Amino acid sequence: IVARSIVTYYLAEVADEVTGSCNYQIASEETEPLDGWPYDGFFAKLAANPEWNGAEAGKALVEAYADSYNGGTQGDNDTTQSVIDLGRFAEFKIAADAFTQQLQSNPAYTEKVTEAIHASQSYAESDHKDMVDFIDQVTARITDQPVLDAAAALKAALSDKVVIASAVTGSGLENSRGLAVWLPTWGSQSLMQRYKELNWASATQWDEFVTVLSSTSGDI
Repeated sequence: IVARSIVTYYLAEVADEVTGSCNYQIASEETEPLDGWPYDGFFAKLAANPEWNGAEAGKALVEAYADSYNGGTQGDNDTTQSVIDLGRFAEFKIAADAFTQQLQSNPAYTEKVTEAIHASQSYAESDHKDMVDFIDQVTARITDQPVLDAAAALKAALSDKVVIASAVTGSGLENSRGLAVWLPTWGSQSLMQRYKELNWASATQWDEFVTVLSSTSGDI
């Protein structure tokens, strides 16, 4: 397990960089409170259950984290936390690639996709959007069957396979489903060259998708 107790870097792009090096990743889509993780409570559970595999330990940490910020040892706060299965990323990236291809297939989609981006669950880093919520926002605006089919396949890959467990506490983060993705809503061309060096950009058309949006709509 790789566990990231840092600010909002729980992107599909970041997770993809460690696939092949570990089996599971735990992190938050939203910036974490300064109180951090409930290490005492979680490690007590882990010590009591030495037979747990990575998925079971990850679920326990997500549960302990949410409990601690939902009137528990850390008080009350607005938080997210999830554990994902990095071993399912290959099929997930295939589905993500197919989805972005569909969104690029018709120029008439651009305005609706831009609306979907703005409407999607976002975080302290405003260009980080929950991926499942983005899919839902797209399909609320584009009902052509090829897009719906690609969206359903991507959502299934995420919700049923990649995201093992997720939790939300407080308010304002209700549409967080466990994994965010980069969807900039500002002029981002200076970052594109570095973005293209990521494994995610090499394996999917997400970088082309963002570039097309930027070139046709300016600051998205």
